[in-house]
Amino acid sequence: MASVLSIEQDSTVRVLIVDDDTNILQLLTIALMQANYYVLTADSASVALKVLEDNEIDLIISDLMMPEMNGFDLLQAVRSNPETKLIPFILLTARDKDEGIVKGLDLGVDDYLTKPVDMSDLIGRIQAKTRPSNVPLYEALQHYRDSLSYADFLASTEKTLLTTKSGKSQGYLAVVGFYEYADMRGKLGGFFKKIVRSTATLVEFDESADEVIGVDNDKQQVLLLMPEMTKEQVTERLEKLAKRISRNYFVAGNENIHLTPIIGFTTLKNGMSAEAHYQEAEAAFLQSASQLDLIPRPYTPQAEHVQTLEVTKQARKLPGMAFLKRYGQTMFQIAMTFVLGWGVPFFIYMFFDAIGIDLAGTVYIIVVICLLFTAALIWYEGYLALKLDPLPEITVAYPPASMIVPAYLPNEASTIMSTLNACLAVDYPAPLQIILAYNTPKPLPIEDQLAELARIHPNLTILNVQHSTSKAQNVNAALSQVTGEFVAIFDADHQPAPNSFSRAWAWISNGYDIVQGHCLIRNGDISTVSRLVAVEFEAIYAVSHPGRARLHDFGIFGGSNGYWRTELLREIRMQGFMLTEDIDSSIRTIREGYKIKSDPQIISRELAPTIFSALWTQRMRWAQGWYQVSLRHTLPAIISGKLNTRQKFGLFQLLLWREIYPWISMQIIPIVAFWLWSAGTDDLRAVNWLIPIFVVTSLVTMGTGPGQIFYILRVGHPSIIKHTRWIVFYLVAGFFYTEYKNLIGRVAQIKEIMGERKWHTTPRS
Repeated sequence: MASVLSIEQDSTVRVLIVDDDTNILQLLTIALMQANYYVLTADSASVALKVLEDNEIDLIISDLMMPEMNGFDLLQAVRSNPETKLIPFILLTARDKDEGIVKGLDLGVDDYLTKPVDMSDLIGRIQAKTRPSNVPLYEALQHYRDSLSYADFLASTEKTLLTTKSGKSQGYLAVVGFYEYADMRGKLGGFFKKIVRSTATLVEFDESADEVIGVDNDKQQVLLLMPEMTKEQVTERLEKLAKRISRNYFVAGNENIHLTPIIGFTTLKNGMSAEAHYQEAEAAFLQSASQLDLIPRPYTPQAEHVQTLEVTKQARKLPGMAFLKRYGQTMFQIAMTFVLGWGVPFFIYMFFDAIGIDLAGTVYIIVVICLLFTAALIWYEGYLALKLDPLPEITVAYPPASMIVPAYLPNEASTIMSTLNACLAVDYPAPLQIILAYNTPKPLPIEDQLAELARIHPNLTILNVQHSTSKAQNVNAALSQVTGEFVAIFDADHQPAPNSFSRAWAWISNGYDIVQGHCLIRNGDISTVSRLVAVEFEAIYAVSHPGRARLHDFGIFGGSNGYWRTELLREIRMQGFMLTEDIDSSIRTIREGYKIKSDPQIISRELAPTIFSALWTQRMRWAQGWYQVSLRHTLPAIISGKLNTRQKFGLFQLLLWREIYPWISMQIIPIVAFWLWSAGTDDLRAVNWLIPIFVVTSLVTMGTGPGQIFYILRVGHPSIIKHTRWIVFYLVAGFFYTEYKNLIGRVAQIKEIMGERKWHTTPRS
């Protein structure tokens, strides 16, 4: 039976002991009472959480192995609560395994003790962690690793290189630094050096016997020499280190400092000096610094040249890639899709017919099944979208929140002021921080207006992300400034509704990790294209997203009007080498078992492309980005042990099926062409167009358009569905528009296979 025991003492240090073994509880209680501590006890993790709600606690001592919630679960709950996350936490365990220690450190444990407990050792550790100071309350900042100086590290590296066998790679040298250093060195002075030196303790947890750790005090970098390791081992080790640093924070006075690790590494090579190895690792380090996505980067010769925005832009504008040539290449790629989708199947049917096999008939049945399967899913998703989940009660007080608005100003200078004014008008009952994270190749007049707006509104931060070339880099850079417990991302043309953050917190406070809202088009009256997109977005955000979330047991973060738990976004990041970095981050989140909620009643209003060329550019990047995501994640998702069967099926549909379907949808043409060719010019009437399966398939697939309109009229936003002419136009143009998007999907795959990967921004107006 759960219970709480409170022992009154004069000490101002209040210790909570959690253990399901009453004998250990009694033993520890007596020892700490004799040491003049105020002691509270709980015989389960759930009771401990209740004690934490009702009492001020200075330190927690918890057993690891407990029923229902173990010590790791309790630690995670403590660290995820803003009211308790700074409390020092000591785990007691009968196990003394490295993987357990590493897991605890990842979750934010301060110390470990194995049973049986040495009481004098325990009391000494309690004193160390409750002594008033300005050092971090966890991450073991009080334990400084005795790391080598820069000079001694290079000397040790030279000795290692002397033992390197000729012609073979025997290990790696890595440089670990922090994005925040430039801003923090003046503010924190010598304390930042302590933070950097303490980072070496995080390296130590995965350290092998022959590794060497050093600290460069001038550049505030941690240096790591890893002999006798493969690239796979080094990459895994450094990825774990990057996540470990990003998950935790340090405390300086009253300020929590989150660090963004930057890691570059290089292979140890025979006959090359230690200094030259360091320079290669630092070149890779600088390349990693341009992305801030927690990915350790190996040295490549190209890393020495990708330093600035100007160089990157010049590299993309190669001589000879003029307008006409670029569009000529696109026309070639379009032609390739018809050759592959129509011509190749037709000649395959001819070949098999010549050897007496009716392959076309078999393929026809398969195509019909695929078309019916896709149509049935569209109808069922719409049906599931008709019922909205009720907004849960908010049982936890509104915490501070943040929003990030990434922007490329030359493209979005005309819209950014109206966006920020809409952001400033959000009605949220707790502090709301707004960060505009922008990049620009040259100074612009709008920057003076932004600075003035920030002067008027102290909760607005204007962050110029130097050398950035992508949304991902802007978002990652802004994360170092985020103070909110959860953070929203809005593209630079989005205008969030006043109640958006309050609704998002209702879901996050009830267990969701990400909430995706409803992106609503606000310029539908501008052109035919914008009207088409306005209705299409209702089909996506009002019907498809909530319907699929209910069907597949996960939602999707679509890149804007999405609300993340801050710590999760700091861990997942966005990766700028993906054309749809937002979708990639979403799928990585789902694969890790996190929960994404789709709420179509959280509104933000955005701008649609107004001409077909702009629409083509936008959708081509989206389609190619989705193809990259599908290649990267389909197989790992299907074999994942963290996903249930529904979720695996959903990711199969979302990733692999979306890439296959544009090719399947065009297969009726070569089949019918083959039938006509087989019948001959004198006997075309031999083709039976009224066979039941053909008629049923045609009716069902053609009925998906009216079906979508039916669902849009039921659950779409009033500002869109009130325009009857828009709806009718979308219905009439639906068949052609669907094939237009299928064509884009096919061409995008050709572009990716040909290595044509370019980031094109969507023009704003």
